[in-house]
Amino acid sequence: MAKVLCKLENASSLIDGVKFEKTPHGMLSEEISDAQVKHYLSISGFHPVPTTEQTQPAKTGAKGVATAQAEQPKVVAPASGGAANTAPPAGAPAQASVAAPNF
Repeated sequence: MAKVLCKLENASSLIDGVKFEKTPHGMLSEEISDAQVKHYLSISGFHPVPTTEQTQPAKTGAKGVATAQAEQPKVVAPASGGAANTAPPAGAPAQASVAAPNF
């Protein structure tokens, strides 16, 4: 379910049986099916409206830190006999190292 925004002048509050309400940006539809959204977006003057899920900020914990866990990069051990990864000297640019596949 989604909504569309109609920016056509003189747009009605009822278009093809769908209720629209006036906003500062144009006429905003009620929640409609994906098929209806596709239909309206094929007409010049209609624009998609992001879903609530897309527009809400990330939930935060007690200290304001986002609670969603980002996927952590995987550490790859060097190939057998290789040297261990060490941090570059202070001030030196960091360089990525990629271990060769072990076939």
